[in-house]
Amino acid sequence: MPNRRITIVLNANQTKRITVLIPLPSAGDASYSMKEHILTHARNKFHNKYLCKVFLWGGEEVLDDDILSEKEEEVLVSKGEAYIGPPKTRTRQNGVTGQVTVLANESFVHEDAIKQLNAVAELEGVHAAVGMPDLHKGDRFPIGCAIVADGIYPALIGSDIGCGISLYPLGPKPSHLTPEKLASRLKRLDEPWDGDVKAWLKLYDIESETEFDASSLGTVGAGNHFAEVLSVETIVDAEACESLGIEEDNLYLLGS
Repeated sequence: MPNRRITIVLNANQTKRITVLIPLPSAGDASYSMKEHILTHARNKFHNKYLCKVFLWGGEEVLDDDILSEKEEEVLVSKGEAYIGPPKTRTRQNGVTGQVTVLANESFVHEDAIKQLNAVAELEGVHAAVGMPDLHKGDRFPIGCAIVADGIYPALIGSDIGCGISLYPLGPKPSHLTPEKLASRLKRLDEPWDGDVKAWLKLYDIESETEFDASSLGTVGAGNHFAEVLSVETIVDAEACESLGIEEDNLYLLGS
């Protein structure tokens, strides 16, 4: 009996996945159920006898007599809970896509992240998709991007939504000091502060403590967080820069 390869993803924890071979139906086999074959593998591999539902990416439930098309290479399984993956994306019918820009001329950005950014620009109602210097590949959509759209795509809102990127003025730029020289003095940004964490928190009336305080306070953060010392090379929109207080002769700290 011929087989086809399918990846099964656990709906409740989508980092858990397995790839299995599912037998294809033979001619005249009225009892064949691709859904049951998928659930049998899932129950055995995930050690969970309560798995009972199968979903396609987008949320469509696979029924007992459904046969997956060749393009469907992944499914999600659940214990009965509702589908919690990203919604099915709808690309534009007219072929027009939003503008794609990547603000990372000197930063490494994986080509898969660019492909995901281009896919975002194809979504209905998206006018622009901008990749930031920390752009990197996500599960289905890129992380580290900003979009201009007519509506909201919940799947594009990641768990890192609170990170943000901030720009802090450092003051006028001395003639003898360049961003490169100043950045070279910023050491140990990935290491915890060696001061009295409890006393520092008390200055801000923070009395509760967590296990992360001592190891995280004073660092730029884990993952894709960064700190850059920079200056303005060219002002393109003088009115916008003036409203933001950005001046050509100042130094700034860009951080995430």
